[in-house]
Amino acid sequence: MTLRSSTSVRRLALAPLLVLAVAVVGCSSSKDEASTTTTAKAATSTTTTSSVSTTEAPATTAAADGVPALGPNELGKIKVGQTQEELEATGQTGPVGPGCEAAGPNAEAADLKVPGTTPDQLTGAVLLDEDVVSGITISEGRTVEGLTIGTKIDDATKLLEAAGYTLEPDDGTGDMFGVVIAQFTKGGEPVYGLVAEKFSKKVTSISTPSVAICE
Repeated sequence: MTLRSSTSVRRLALAPLLVLAVAVVGCSSSKDEASTTTTAKAATSTTTTSSVSTTEAPATTAAADGVPALGPNELGKIKVGQTQEELEATGQTGPVGPGCEAAGPNAEAADLKVPGTTPDQLTGAVLLDEDVVSGITISEGRTVEGLTIGTKIDDATKLLEAAGYTLEPDDGTGDMFGVVIAQFTKGGEPVYGLVAEKFSKKVTSISTPSVAICE
């Protein structure tokens, strides 16, 4: 058994919930994509304002509805690079437990359990390597750019490229697991890794900074 990544970044442990051909975080093949607009009624001089457009990135990962959104290397109070002690102090995960066995004895993971959120709003896991947060994965929720689970991979690519990210060449890793994997970078550094179903092309999980696969 080996641990593979869709990019050349260091290997990450796969959380028990990550949905791939082998395992995924709370498999979800569909998700309502909330894309709203702001309309002005000139005749009455009134304006109806809806939520942020999916093409605009909020200033922080804290959403208006109280559900934190996944951003580059962070989600809410959780940040890649935190120690396990700092992670536990956020109060936004369950207990830290064993991660992917193939990643070695230092691989650990913890389920996301953000107070005030429900599983259909936010589901995922935090990955740790040697007691340091190495990645965050969601299988329900959204990114700060407005990308949601269930979005078609082509639409997700357009959205993230419009936000300034670069889609890296497909290295064929997804073919090994019967899924589509898309890795996005910014300034040469990994930012988001997406996993989509092979046939529907719908995104089933979003990770930062990259997708971790446990074989």
